[in-house]
Amino acid sequence: MAESSSELTPKKRRPASLMKFFGKKHTDESICEQQIPQPDVPNAALKRTPDSSLISFRNGRLGLTEKKLGLERHPAVVAAVFGFHQFIAQCKQEPNGLPLLHIPREHWPLVAMLVQERDSTVAALVRAVEQQLCPVLFGEKSTSNANIIASGAVEEALAQIADCVNYGVSLVDIQTHAADVDEVPHNLAIQRWEARDPQLLPHDVLEIVGKRRRLREDARNECALWFAALDNESRGQLLAGTLKKLKAKIAAPQQPDTARDSGPSDTAKDAHSAALRKKHTL
Repeated sequence: MAESSSELTPKKRRPASLMKFFGKKHTDESICEQQIPQPDVPNAALKRTPDSSLISFRNGRLGLTEKKLGLERHPAVVAAVFGFHQFIAQCKQEPNGLPLLHIPREHWPLVAMLVQERDSTVAALVRAVEQQLCPVLFGEKSTSNANIIASGAVEEALAQIADCVNYGVSLVDIQTHAADVDEVPHNLAIQRWEARDPQLLPHDVLEIVGKRRRLREDARNECALWFAALDNESRGQLLAGTLKKLKAKIAAPQQPDTARDSGPSDTAKDAHSAALRKKHTL
């Protein structure tokens, strides 16, 4: 009976470990409280090995190997969008309150956060910003945003808030090899929209934004070296947009093979082995 009762007694389950949930092997709960990972996506985009390239060339286009900033998921953006929608609701109650002819300056930080590090054209970026600024009107026959924000209002604000910076091959570098080219081809440009005033962005991402910008400046220098190292035929095909595959990584300096220099050569090893076999035969 004692044995049967012991078998029926349920075994005590060990408490689940947070570290095991996050893929760690430690089971100390005090360590768990200190090492729970935080959702800091931009930091992961800053990690790279010293010999890795910042640029890539795929499908005939020059690009960056950086990850997206993902600022649209920041709590400050969510709060600012909600605040702008409330502002729209107030304007709707006023006579001639809508459509907005201009984006008020107090809402410029929202526009800056929505466009930071985007690589879209002006037209595509304006449409994306308008979709965020204009609340969804359920049950309405028209889905146009023109009744809320006048045409040209977002583009006007964009021209005052952000600049489109090219981190690819510059026009100066191109004209060094092809003086007749008057603009950077689309496939050699790496464009990023950046706020003119970084203080418009959330303060907790300013350091990360600055680091990412410095990395892109390094990438621009790498693009210049890469473009200058190409042969004339490949460079001409790039400018014409007909070259689709090309290695974009700058070759790292060759490191001396110390292991081969420090030890005996394969020929010396073979001679030594042959001498030992001859000795044993004799």
